[in-house]
Amino acid sequence: MRRGQGLVCLFSRPTLSPSPGKVSLLGGRGANMAARWCLWCVSATVAVALLVCGVPSASAQRKKELNMNSAPTFINFPAKGKPKRGDTYELQVRGFSAEQIARWIADRTDVNIRVIRPPNYAGPLMLGLLLAIIGGLVYLRRSNMEFLFNKTGWAFAALCFVLAMTSGQMWNHIRGPPYAHKNPHTGHVNYIHGSSQAQFVAETHIVLLFNGGVTLGMVLLCEAATSDMDIGKRKIMCVAGIGLVVLFFSWMLSIFRSKYHGYPYSFLMS
Repeated sequence: MRRGQGLVCLFSRPTLSPSPGKVSLLGGRGANMAARWCLWCVSATVAVALLVCGVPSASAQRKKELNMNSAPTFINFPAKGKPKRGDTYELQVRGFSAEQIARWIADRTDVNIRVIRPPNYAGPLMLGLLLAIIGGLVYLRRSNMEFLFNKTGWAFAALCFVLAMTSGQMWNHIRGPPYAHKNPHTGHVNYIHGSSQAQFVAETHIVLLFNGGVTLGMVLLCEAATSDMDIGKRKIMCVAGIGLVVLFFSWMLSIFRSKYHGYPYSFLMS
């Protein structure tokens, strides 16, 4: 397939009774063959599949007729009436995961697609390894258990959990968004989503970093005010803390303004 062209799947509500069996998608190994099989199974009972390729002028004309900005694009054509806004799959918002596409097809066409993936043992293995490491440390230091009552360690662990949750990691786990978006026309990569209703994985990493910078600045300010160190070091910590808070908070506010259009306030950066 030529660069700049892609696949367009046009889904329409069936006029005949669909197959009683559910269509299955297999993830992991053999995903390409499963995707082809699923595409033709869906097209046989539910949809019409259209491949936009070949002559560049014909492809551009087809994209203009369908009001397409990029490919691939999934469009549902209902049995009655014209396609509505919800009949076009929002690829940049919902992501390209099989579960999201299957949920959208079921919502628009009442056809259930069951996604089957091979079991992933990475999570249980990592959890077991973490528990083994913790158990080993406890066993090696069984004669001295004071580290379990270390307030700094527990505070750091709680802070990491809070930063992960406030940055949107759980939203990513539920929705499965793409890491970033590359503009097919300019080649520019966007790491910040332009809408307040969606986000990229890279965006959560950036927000986590900015929140961590603000938190570090606040910690330095608190230490500068309460520490017993030399006055010169305390001044340095105070200036560094103010600089971190001002810099990262202004960056955070600029991201907020880019997502919530019309927000009137800014700080240092627009």
